[in-house]
Amino acid sequence: MRNITQEEFDNLPIVNGFKECPSNTDYSNIKNFGNYCIFGNYCRFGNGCIFGNYCIFGINCIFGNYCRFGSDCRFGNYCTFGNDCIFGNYCRFGNDCTFADYFAFGNDCSFEGHKSVGTYPYIYVSGLGSRIGSTTYFFNFEEGIHVRCGCFFGTIKEFKSRCKKEGKTIYLDFCKIAVKQIKEFNK
Repeated sequence: MRNITQEEFDNLPIVNGFKECPSNTDYSNIKNFGNYCIFGNYCRFGNGCIFGNYCIFGINCIFGNYCRFGSDCRFGNYCTFGNDCIFGNYCRFGNDCTFADYFAFGNDCSFEGHKSVGTYPYIYVSGLGSRIGSTTYFFNFEEGIHVRCGCFFGTIKEFKSRCKKEGKTIYLDFCKIAVKQIKEFNK
């Protein structure tokens, strides 16, 4: 992975109004990126990064703690975010993105192609799933609550049905708690 300097970043080409930033690059030395940037896949960003509006990120990008994102940013699949990140309005997140703790999301953000509703777009539980380190997300979408658990993504009803079918009754207890908590948070 190539590490890029501020001078190199400042001199990247602008195509159709967007700064084009290469894939497989470590941008950890840069803190303020501005508006209208397009980043390729497998990029890495350090702590305290500030991105303006309309930034687009490829798949498998990794962000440090305390990053700030403007409105209308787009994130590819499998992106990972550190603690205390803040996202502006209308941000869109691809499939299987993972979030650490203490996030703030603006209005009308969407996850995995579905628009979130309410103050809290999701809650998560770590340690469920076939892998010890996995995280299960319960999303609050316009169409109702959906679940991401490993490779599974579907409605809460579909998730419960699959848990019953596979004999994973402990998940059913977490489903009840998650649904109750989402409703409580979003009163």
